Amino acid sequence: MVGHKQTEMNGVNGFYGSFVTPEKYAELTGLSLNAVRMQIKRGQLPLLKRESSSDARRIFINMRAIDQLAEEQAAGCLDWRAAF
Repeated sequence: MVGHKQTEMNGVNGFYGSFVTPEKYAELTGLSLNAVRMQIKRGQLPLLKRESSSDARRIFINMRAIDQLAEEQAAGCLDWRAAF
């Protein structure tokens, strides 16, 4: 896959691609699958929707967009402790 990264989040160690399923995103973040589905429904996650797949496997979460957003937020906060 393009865009693999190695990660350690909530005890999960391994590789993930630029786009992951809601199930994989839930595993990586430690959120429940229902919580991830609610974020998708509310438009809180960047998505790729494939029209040619079945409904269950047509939605993917854009991990690169999430990484980019995190970098932009970090760059905008010189004193990151003040953000908390």
